[in-house]
Amino acid sequence: LALTMDTSGLLRFEPFVSSVDLSFWHELCRKKLDIFRLSEEPVPMNAFFNLASSVDSAARLALTSTAFDSAAKPPQHHFTVPGSLANFNTVEAFKNLDRKALLKKLADGIWEDIESGEAERDPSKLARWALTAFSDLKKYRFTYWFAFPAITPPSEKSFTTKAPPTPLSEFFAAQLGSVTEALVSARETNRFAFLIKKVGEKVETGDLSEWASFWTTEPEEDRVIAIATPSSSAGWPLRNLLVLLKHKLKLSTATILQIRCDRSDVKNFSASDVLQVDLFGGEQWSREQYGVVGWERTSDNKLAPRSLNLESTMDPTKLAASAVDLNLKLMRWRLLPNLDLSTVAQTKCLLMGAGTLGCNVARNLMSWGVRKITFVDNGKVSFSNPVRQWLYTFEDSKEQRPKAPTAAKRLKEIFPDMVRRNVITRPCLSNNISEGCLCA
Repeated sequence: LALTMDTSGLLRFEPFVSSVDLSFWHELCRKKLDIFRLSEEPVPMNAFFNLASSVDSAARLALTSTAFDSAAKPPQHHFTVPGSLANFNTVEAFKNLDRKALLKKLADGIWEDIESGEAERDPSKLARWALTAFSDLKKYRFTYWFAFPAITPPSEKSFTTKAPPTPLSEFFAAQLGSVTEALVSARETNRFAFLIKKVGEKVETGDLSEWASFWTTEPEEDRVIAIATPSSSAGWPLRNLLVLLKHKLKLSTATILQIRCDRSDVKNFSASDVLQVDLFGGEQWSREQYGVVGWERTSDNKLAPRSLNLESTMDPTKLAASAVDLNLKLMRWRLLPNLDLSTVAQTKCLLMGAGTLGCNVARNLMSWGVRKITFVDNGKVSFSNPVRQWLYTFEDSKEQRPKAPTAAKRLKEIFPDMVRRNVITRPCLSNNISEGCLCA
């Protein structure tokens, strides 16, 4: 509990730490190729966090492959928070992004939700986030930087608490069973922040949007606002909630229940506590007086992007197929938007001859996505062939290898995704061809 504040009573907010599952990056690659293409427009998505469970819990915001699905439910006992992804086409565009302007834009969005009342209807929007990234899909290397925007009081002001946090069991001593049931229900229904009041040995809950009608004669210190807390100290989302309470609801002090839960015992909320926060009730600050912070720091506390190399996790054959697929789609987007690459990939091509023309035609077909090529040729590789016919080498000519099966084998070596079948040569075109030299 002592981690929530320092000796002066100043609240210590623990920033979110991004935790991105490998499945997210693989799904991003697929979305980039098939849906986003060359667009750099922000894409809405969802992340989630778990309640802190002990004094050493880190505030991890997790992304998985389900982040792109707006209808996906979070893992059990987790809370969903909305965000966005801006994926840039070049590393230069990523580096040249005006991050100060982007952070201000994100803060403006939070302000709009506060002033319009949307944040009271959906408090999770107070914890919105943004991910900027550059994805090198050929090498499966990613450069990225998260922003977790938090609105801050004027520079000379800070939210404080004059007393240590009160344990949940002490503040709700007479209502402990009832408040536990309320917290379990809130977690199961993804209720990010809500109101609580004592009614005898029970508690009642309400939405933030019910503020005006929910309270009756309760003193301000008993008007409890509960919020899901991802850290052992004051949670990062609490910063924006306090701004809402002061700026929109005009509170001078706030009683905050920070919800934490033991992950091995889902009904044990003993790590939760109640704060009395001073909101400088005698002062009113304009929106322009507030600041904003939020770019994630690296593990060595530097403001810088992070890098990830997943090349080693990929099967080399699949990596090659992915890189070739990316090139084909880039060519289609820029040159032939209506080209159906799936049809091209299933097309079977018969090449009569595996000489100079046949080798070059095969190469062009392969570069445009054709994966099934049949060679018909009864010749052998001669010493003059390799310099003009790129599918052969000096060793092929020295061994006088047959052209058709050698060409088929070489295509497979160049690109393993070519479909390999039996290769049989035929003497000449005048003969009946019952089985050709098939590669790819």
